[in-house]
Amino acid sequence: MNRRQGLLSLGVALSITLAGCVSESGSTDDGNGSDDDPNGDRAVSTDGFERQISIPDADDIPSNAPVEFDVQVVEETVTADGTGFIEVSATNTSDTEKQIWSPYYKGSSSADSEAGILLYSLTAPDSPEEDYTPDCIENPKATDEYVEMTDEGPLSHTLGPNETGTDRLIVVDDPTVEGCFPTGEYRFKNAHEYAGTEFTWGFTLRITNADTN
Repeated sequence: MNRRQGLLSLGVALSITLAGCVSESGSTDDGNGSDDDPNGDRAVSTDGFERQISIPDADDIPSNAPVEFDVQVVEETVTADGTGFIEVSATNTSDTEKQIWSPYYKGSSSADSEAGILLYSLTAPDSPEEDYTPDCIENPKATDEYVEMTDEGPLSHTLGPNETGTDRLIVVDDPTVEGCFPTGEYRFKNAHEYAGTEFTWGFTLRITNADTN
């Protein structure tokens, strides 16, 4: 079973339908693309493939919510040998122990922006392995019509006052669109409620070619 087939699970599913055709790839020589078609869907050499991950912005949290959220990149490079990782953290800012949900657990960028990127907490039962490598480099064509994700609840931490819980997420190519880690900006967000305060928190994940940073 290849990696893309492995993304499909048998649980009650969140189905993410094909969201158009997003192309991204480069030339067969160096992976940087041509002047006329920098975002073409041609296969690239695995030696020339490199993407950079960054988080240009994250949402604010209401001042009366007893939590603080943060997100940061902990592995910024995607190559043929491995992918990127981010960490999301939640801090209990109240003076009592609380159950705090992970700021973001898993999902597709297609839920809130363009399709192209999937995120999974490494604790999710359908998460790819931590040593996942992109098999889309030499074959950037879409290989699936939709991605199914198991519907278990998000991860939570029981935190005392000023304690922080951190979760690592793996950055994965979306097999429902053409391209391999298509460059662009992708939005991820979740709804939260604490102490009667409801809010949505999210962040933007940016994918760029290594030679354009």
